[in-house]
Amino acid sequence: MKPKLFQLLTGLSGIVIALALTAQSTVAMSVVSPSFTELVDTADEIVEGTVADVHSAWVVNDKGHRVIKTFVRLRVSETAKGTPTAERVLSFFGGTIDGQTMVIGGMPTFRKGQRGWFFIKDNGKVICPLIFAHHGAYLVTAPSATGNRFITRLNGQPLRSLADIGAPEATPSAPTLKGTDAGMSAADFGAAVSREFERLQNAKARQP
Repeated sequence: MKPKLFQLLTGLSGIVIALALTAQSTVAMSVVSPSFTELVDTADEIVEGTVADVHSAWVVNDKGHRVIKTFVRLRVSETAKGTPTAERVLSFFGGTIDGQTMVIGGMPTFRKGQRGWFFIKDNGKVICPLIFAHHGAYLVTAPSATGNRFITRLNGQPLRSLADIGAPEATPSAPTLKGTDAGMSAADFGAAVSREFERLQNAKARQP
């Protein structure tokens, strides 16, 4: 059985394709909230990387419809799950080109230079290649005064523990990336991803 998210995304892709692209077309996307274990287990690939390029383009899908997609090229520095690669291009539905915009509410967006962890599933086959959409990427902040790097959610909210993954996002009233208030360190987060993937692999190997 497909995860709930991808049942949803499959249905949404039909809605998106059916939209007439006027000055701006909009459809909303909702997702279920995952646990850390579900995030690691469900992803096809888990990589840490830096956004090297973001661009939108008109494409013709397999049904012959002309749609807008945004392509995010990652320069991969670490692969925790999947086949190691130097680059990975993520394909998202939506974007702006030729004065026309397709907006999908809840779709993650990125800009050049951002660094983070990306949990990828069915890239190029669904409207969002990140498993559980905005729950499927976590940014690595610039070094603090101590030289440490920290993990934030896509809206800039510090991720203080793995238990907070899947929790509703709140918009911070002000930046909080200082000292112990900055949340989980990037090193601890990466180590936790590797440990959880290894634990899951060992558990599956023991199954009859």
